[in-house]
Amino acid sequence: MDYIGSGGTDAFLKVLKDELIPFVEEHFKVSNTDRVLIGNSLSGLAVTHSLLTRPNLFNRYIIVSPSLWWDDWYKPRDERYVMKEASTFNKSLFRNETRVYFAIGEEEEGFGMVTDLYLLIDKLRMKRIDNLKMHLNVLEGEQHEGVFPSAFMKGIIGIYSNEKERRPSASPINWEK
Repeated sequence: MDYIGSGGTDAFLKVLKDELIPFVEEHFKVSNTDRVLIGNSLSGLAVTHSLLTRPNLFNRYIIVSPSLWWDDWYKPRDERYVMKEASTFNKSLFRNETRVYFAIGEEEEGFGMVTDLYLLIDKLRMKRIDNLKMHLNVLEGEQHEGVFPSAFMKGIIGIYSNEKERRPSASPINWEK
């Protein structure tokens, strides 16, 4: 393990679900069925964990340069936590359309991050989940530190684009299963 005791994603998601989301929904005029979760690097891993373990808590995700290798980089890819979680993923958990925009820098392959992300997306696509729409954007020439600004903007535009609108988006996304 890189840092014993690091993480805490499950506790964070519990606070979001049980405390923060109900508070916001009670005090502000927001949709209780349309929520987005965004993460970059280690928080991208946390958002990936949320997608795989609580797929109906949010219906739009922006996952940028997720550190899928964290804490078990020394294991073969199929034995890593995220890949095992994706392999055992229950596709019936998705009740509503869920859009996931993934982005990573082309130059992040040093840790195998680009390959990890392709493998994760392939595992999820092989589940043939009708309500799960995914898009991967590999940003040419970008390294880990420079990916987020561009990916955030493209992701926000993409996950909120209406495929039936008359005016095409400046950042069109072809949502794939």
